Amino acid sequence: MGTVAVDGDDLTLRPWAYPGTPARRAGVLLGDDFRPLAAPDPDTVDRVLRRAGVVPLAARRAVLAVGSNASPAVLRRKLVAGGASGAAPLLPVEVAGIGVGHSAHVSRAGYVPAAPVAAPGARRTLVAALLDEEQVRCLDVTEPNYVRCPVRLVDAPAWLEWSAAAGEGWVYVSHRGVIAPPGAPPVELRPQPDVVRLLHGVLPELGLLDRGSGARGAMRRLGADPALREAVRIRLLARGWVAATDPAG
Repeated sequence: MGTVAVDGDDLTLRPWAYPGTPARRAGVLLGDDFRPLAAPDPDTVDRVLRRAGVVPLAARRAVLAVGSNASPAVLRRKLVAGGASGAAPLLPVEVAGIGVGHSAHVSRAGYVPAAPVAAPGARRTLVAALLDEEQVRCLDVTEPNYVRCPVRLVDAPAWLEWSAAAGEGWVYVSHRGVIAPPGAPPVELRPQPDVVRLLHGVLPELGLLDRGSGARGAMRRLGADPALREAVRIRLLARGWVAATDPAG
């Protein structure tokens, strides 16, 4: 059972790389390392947590990630910066009725973040972080544009049956709404350069791609200019390109 260093995915420096590299296997985040588990049964997970001196599974809840929180590096950075423990189990779980689109706002780093959308009949695998109460409060602070809502899990793994979640979790829903063409379904999650090109087509007066610096240059300008970010949000609303959605409802 090896470890993987989690020192990458600094999206403040490389917003075009959003949402970063997710945890593709079940494992435990332990400070600067992510430890994939070959046999991720509850006993093994609790043994790892016990050795790390942190809260066991029974006192943790599942928080589903639709964006960068699925990246061990991003999650660790948020938790440590907020003064919480950097140790947390991560595992892929299957959920029903949830799709992934884009929140109708631009982050301070210059990327357009992911947001869950209602998708009746859909089944999708998302990364669940099993967090203690302090870690959940810490993550809440990092999500000012979102509201944490309950959601049911499908065929919950044994990890969750041992945790306080017992087949239930939370997901962060954007209170900004999601990007959607008027009268059409929300735009599905796509690479950031494609999102910038979409915004440029919908809001050409902002000139996001007019300076010849491409999508990365546009994202750097967005990150550096709060007024430009706010203009994107307000004009998307004005053009009817924002849909409200509650996938947890």
